[in-house]
Amino acid sequence: MSTSRPIGIVGVGELGTVVANALLGDGRQAIGYDPHPAAVERMTDLGIEPADSPAALGAACDLVIVTVATADQSTAAISGPEGVFTTMVQGTVVLHATIDPATSIAIGKERPSGVTFVDAPVSVRRSDPPTFMAFLGTEAPLDDELRAVLLTYCHQVAEVGAVGAGQVAKIANNVMSLANTAILAEAFRLAQAYDIPTDRMRELAAQGSGNSHALATWTTRASLYTEPGDPRRRALARKDLVAALALAEQAGFTLPVTAAALGELRD
Repeated sequence: MSTSRPIGIVGVGELGTVVANALLGDGRQAIGYDPHPAAVERMTDLGIEPADSPAALGAACDLVIVTVATADQSTAAISGPEGVFTTMVQGTVVLHATIDPATSIAIGKERPSGVTFVDAPVSVRRSDPPTFMAFLGTEAPLDDELRAVLLTYCHQVAEVGAVGAGQVAKIANNVMSLANTAILAEAFRLAQAYDIPTDRMRELAAQGSGNSHALATWTTRASLYTEPGDPRRRALARKDLVAALALAEQAGFTLPVTAAALGELRD
């Protein structure tokens, strides 16, 4: 894969802005597409040329990174009537959205013969600036140039398997993370009921067998299971847990702990 031409970004929201800043900071050129006026203004402020459609990015770029939120948006941006696949003859499309594996596989089947599709949902590390772990599902080996691009904003890039496998791994990762967070919220409520403040309980657990990454990052997670909450983050968490339950049902078993974690998410 060559990145001598600009790198395209579809979706310049929270994740897309981090990607754009990282690419520009690494001395790379970028052009972007986002239908929202605020995002177009953001691109202009960053020095990114706005395009008028994902298809325009496919024609102008050898690499397009898609950072939209939903399965429908992913399909429209990549394989839809004005998607990247309609104009890209040779290159790579990287999808960072967390969607159901079946949709990702369906998108991959629509790719032109000279195009590589990489299913690459990400898990955020809330540092400053944020960085990500990418779970990659692809039919082709990851080349060094693409890895170098991804590592401008990812602290780890892990190849999991074929297209769709990245989505399964990301969803399974989030089941572990969110269930752990739900258990912490319950444990803190129990401690508080017997006059042990949350901060003190965190100190105690950090020195004992209750220690975990979720505990260490509790302040960034608390809004998922305590009030006041963050509706947007809760909606994303709910989406991933629902996806996990659906995958388990397709495989013929249940995930009772995951179901309980979903039930504890507040609207």
